[in-house]
Amino acid sequence: MIKKIILFMLLTGIFVSCSNFKEFTHPDPDSVILNELQLRNLDDSTYTGKYKVGPVKVIVKVTALNHAITGIEIVKHRTGQGQAAENIINKVIDRQSVRVDVISGATISSKCILKAIETALIE
Repeated sequence: MIKKIILFMLLTGIFVSCSNFKEFTHPDPDSVILNELQLRNLDDSTYTGKYKVGPVKVIVKVTALNHAITGIEIVKHRTGQGQAAENIINKVIDRQSVRVDVISGATISSKCILKAIETALIE
């Protein structure tokens, strides 16, 4: 009886670990919701924002001047893939919005960068 309980606990632990590992390595891109920026409220300054989803972590510095985003620096971008997503900052500056198309093949990294920019400017 004790062997069955131990076996059950072991199998339950393995199942839970595998379930959590899948979520960590394959986050849902739809879980990252982007909000419209209110640039008219920005002071001239440099803002820092960060965001993490699954294994991807991003830290950015966003420079604002005259109520517009004039520069974005990616300070840290931890990911195994998705470096191409860093090109998304040009789209944000051009459109003055985080609601831009993500980089194909780098969806999670793109959304993480966008959310870090948003976080910098709304907090």
